[in-house]
Amino acid sequence: MIEFDPDQFSGSAPVFPLANIVLFPHLILPLHIFEHRYREMTRDALAGENLIAMALYKPGMESGELPGIPFHETVALGQVMQHESLPEGKFNLSLLGVARARVKSARLEKPYWEAELEIVSEDLEGMDIGEKKVQYEALWKRFGSMLAAPAKALPLPILCDLIATTFVSDIQVKQELLEMMDVSQRCEKLLSMSPPPPRRRWPKFSNN
Repeated sequence: MIEFDPDQFSGSAPVFPLANIVLFPHLILPLHIFEHRYREMTRDALAGENLIAMALYKPGMESGELPGIPFHETVALGQVMQHESLPEGKFNLSLLGVARARVKSARLEKPYWEAELEIVSEDLEGMDIGEKKVQYEALWKRFGSMLAAPAKALPLPILCDLIATTFVSDIQVKQELLEMMDVSQRCEKLLSMSPPPPRRRWPKFSNN
């Protein structure tokens, strides 16, 4: 797999909206693709840049019967790490989140949505080294005992996203955390929540 290079990104990607999953950068999402429109999406992605934008449906928009873009405009761009072709054109995929992105425009000219995307960067400029250390230690004290030991070495933004994936159950709160480019605000949001019992580290296979 070729490492994702934002400078080489065409700016366009197919969109896979779901009602129950938010992907974060640096984390892996397994997907089972069986619906006809998303089989076509997967074939096109594999023939192109190997990228799929994972999006969360806006509340009440899952049916696609209401006008406008049915999913939130902040998405996670995912790169296909592995894929398995199955009978009847179905697929199993492992998707690695590679970047946060904002939807500039979206079109439904194929059976699935496509979007023009702008890669967005996380904001760490407002935090000095001391503040980062304080936030990191606070997050680790609250959640670290329920994470794998290697997580201790993760950069602060990735630790935040790992905690969000592992412990946050409210899908709308997950979307809110995805949209927070200010890492300090993301830390504060996580620290304001009480950790639930440990959950499965990676999301289960989605029902698309």
